[in-house]
Amino acid sequence: MKICRITRPPLKEVTTKFPQREHHVLGRLEKKGHTIMQYKIRPVKVPTKYLSYGIGLILSVVRYYKVRADVIIADNMESAFVAMFIRFFYRTPFVIDFIDDYSLIARDDSFILRYYLIRFLERYVPKYADLIIVVDEHKRRFCLKIGIPEESVVLVPNGTETDVFRPDTLPGDLLKDHSLEDRNIIMFIGRLNRYYRVETIIEAAPHVVKKFPDAKFVLIGEGYQKKELINMSRKFGVSDVILFTGFMSPDEISGCIACADVCYFPLPDSSALAIYEYMACGKPTVIPEYSTEKMGINDDILPDDCFLKVENTSLGIAGGINLLLEDKYLRRHMGEKARKFVENGYDWDEIASRYESALSSLR
Repeated sequence: MKICRITRPPLKEVTTKFPQREHHVLGRLEKKGHTIMQYKIRPVKVPTKYLSYGIGLILSVVRYYKVRADVIIADNMESAFVAMFIRFFYRTPFVIDFIDDYSLIARDDSFILRYYLIRFLERYVPKYADLIIVVDEHKRRFCLKIGIPEESVVLVPNGTETDVFRPDTLPGDLLKDHSLEDRNIIMFIGRLNRYYRVETIIEAAPHVVKKFPDAKFVLIGEGYQKKELINMSRKFGVSDVILFTGFMSPDEISGCIACADVCYFPLPDSSALAIYEYMACGKPTVIPEYSTEKMGINDDILPDDCFLKVENTSLGIAGGINLLLEDKYLRRHMGEKARKFVENGYDWDEIASRYESALSSLR
């Protein structure tokens, strides 16, 4: 099968440093013999960024005549918009890989018009897709709500590399490099931007340190909000217990997670790759309990006994972290449950096979 993935240039360069779903899934499909093509939307050099992207979208439809694929995949709404017109003019089936709450992400960008555009496209473009692959139940329900036939929506969740992220992974150099050997380590891995609500862990830090003075919060990642978060940690008087490591290569991440006593993810996102990596390493994870229209924790994807859901407040988050730090048995039990869970169907090899089956249904 010739698979063409339509991509747009990243709005933030930091996003290119993190291997995403398409890297894991399409890379495995290519090894199975499928042809994978990357078709890039190219913005035109004009003074206005909106106009640059707009003209680039139109020209991308015209340029497609040089490409001949069996199916087109789009994993963001701008790419799906292009794919919709390619389907109309060239009769190539197209699939939306619905992996994010796109309008919520756009809301936290500095381009307010993009938020309204993406919000419109989310409700309009999926109706013209031949197939929609969703990563969790919240996105599946959203698609049904906007009128997509149930048979056109297939759930293929995210996963992890269970042979790389393991409970027996040796701790990396993080402990030694930052003298953390005797500290209780609470870890977050991800992008430092407003969408991820990383400030919530800084707000919770004083309540944790009050009970566990040896606690150390390790935030791994980069993003445009980093300077703001550093200043916030000073304002809350916890700059000495929060370590911003900056970007770390994918090869280092499993060793970093091995250093953690408790992991944290600030979004109730059943599809977050970091959560699967925490779980595969057998680490207990604290996640705030709330939801949006297209994002939440689904019990059928992430069972309750594999992580700790807490109230979405600084006291609630701190309480969950404190509970896990003071109960070694609970940490171990939750970590073991989490590892067994990801071993049962959430390795990228199995996810790629399910993805392949979904695409094959278009033939």
